[in-house]
Amino acid sequence: MTSKPNASEQDSSQQFSEESSYGKPSIMDVFSTRPVLSIVLSLGIVLMGLRAALELPILQFPKISSSSLVITTPYIGASAEVVQGFITEPIERAASSVPGVDYVDSRTTPGVSTVTVWLNLNEDSTRALAELSSRLDQIRFELPEGAEDPSVQVVRADRPIAIFYLTVNYDEDVAGISRIEATDYLARNVVPELTAIPGVQRIGLEGSRNPAMRVWIDPIKMAAFNLAADDVSNALRANNLIATVGQSESANQRVGLLTDTSLSSVAEFEQLVVREVDGVQIRLRDVAEVELGEEEGQINSRIDKELVLYI
Repeated sequence: MTSKPNASEQDSSQQFSEESSYGKPSIMDVFSTRPVLSIVLSLGIVLMGLRAALELPILQFPKISSSSLVITTPYIGASAEVVQGFITEPIERAASSVPGVDYVDSRTTPGVSTVTVWLNLNEDSTRALAELSSRLDQIRFELPEGAEDPSVQVVRADRPIAIFYLTVNYDEDVAGISRIEATDYLARNVVPELTAIPGVQRIGLEGSRNPAMRVWIDPIKMAAFNLAADDVSNALRANNLIATVGQSESANQRVGLLTDTSLSSVAEFEQLVVREVDGVQIRLRDVAEVELGEEEGQINSRIDKELVLYI
């Protein structure tokens, strides 16, 4: 006697026959039937890839920092040969002895000495700057009296930089201001605001002029009074300064004494005594013409043949 299989036995036999004919479910079948699981695994793979790209060390291309120190020393009025011998060479000797320096090169022009100190790879520029500043202080007495103090600037070769130019047009006929007045306004109001912007390293004014007292010496009159240009220069230095001369003390107070012989107007400069011969005072107005004008400059900025200022 035979019995017929029930419904459960028929389903199990049918599933067994399907698995036997098609095999086990594949991975693609699992991901296609479960979209949430697919999205979660995909996001996990992406996040692990981003972390690896940001934090994984690169051995073939290691991080390398390269820096240089630029030393600029103005010596107004001196020739290139004088600047080379009295400023550039002493600074080169001092810079070469700084630890971590790879090599030193220089560029000398009339009135300006520029020395570039190249550091070794991955050298700490902050430590090198401090050491270089100390060496420059030690040789400051070797530099001429008329030379300005050396200024040092750090240049990072591994950091990209961008340079932006702002043009300021001024016209005395239209705006009613001169180049000196435009320079003073920009230096007092615009440059400080731009310097406060994050990421700004340095701001310069090209084509600018500061006020200066111009003394035009007459060589014929100088020869008539038997004077040289050094006599006028020494008289200006000796009679146009501000210095402390000491202190006045009493039982209850102490007062500092200040000598102020600075000259501020054309009339005061003209009255300056250059030399006294047999009781006769030779004043500056007797041998020179004095006027208030612009300082000597080597750069003029123009746009469409018109003078402008570049920031």
